[in-house]
Amino acid sequence: MILASSRRAFSSAAGGSGAAEAWKGLLEKAGQGDPSALCDAGWALHQGVAPVTPSKDIASAFRFYQQAEAAGYSPAASLLADCYYYGHDIPADHERAAHYLERVVELTDEEEAGDAYVRSKALQKLGVLEFGGGGSGGSGGGADEAS
Repeated sequence: MILASSRRAFSSAAGGSGAAEAWKGLLEKAGQGDPSALCDAGWALHQGVAPVTPSKDIASAFRFYQQAEAAGYSPAASLLADCYYYGHDIPADHERAAHYLERVVELTDEEEAGDAYVRSKALQKLGVLEFGGGGSGGSGGGADEAS
């Protein structure tokens, strides 16, 4: 989902020229509409490892995630779903979580082995929401034991 090389570049060289160059290259690809780069840039901002800011930038992260999801990138839809499902850095919103979980199912292929995990987790969470459970907090109550 997230490029390991981007993660290492941002976290091991935080603030250094290596991190700045990696970030510049990632933003260039994101600016060209590359869904993977959009998602990776969002992840870096969400985790607070982007060299442009020493802390999390949730609003910018979500903009990148949403652009990647709109381009049909299932990992971005999965990240958005989890944020809303569990209330990661935002209030839990199970209706929005369900929307993005359904997008994960739409964007993945049941015949594709690489999609199996993210697809099965999306279906599992949709089932929990359908039967009145949910992530931590938010509407629906209950907790999802398997994440």
